[in-house]
Amino acid sequence: DGATHATRPAACSQEQFYRTLDIRDRGGRVEAVVLLSGYRAIPEWVKIRDIDGFTGSYWKDGVGEAHADITNDAYTISGSAYGISSSNPNTVVTTAFKITAEC
Repeated sequence: DGATHATRPAACSQEQFYRTLDIRDRGGRVEAVVLLSGYRAIPEWVKIRDIDGFTGSYWKDGVGEAHADITNDAYTISGSAYGISSSNPNTVVTTAFKITAEC
């Protein structure tokens, strides 16, 4: 819906070339994994849980679409996620998202 949310800093971890971002806020949660390849970040998946009533996900080569950028230690992942909205849980929707987090 275009709403912006300021949250606590992301909990970040890395295993080999995969960076995980975990952002929790007021009962909602966003998790994302990006593959680091040189100076590029390739989104593998994004899970959105109960953010403004939306729950859905992006999966590389699956549902939705996403693009990631890295500037210094800041990650920006934007795209679209496929899921449901609490306002109409019987209908599947696609929602745009943009995540910015420092790790």
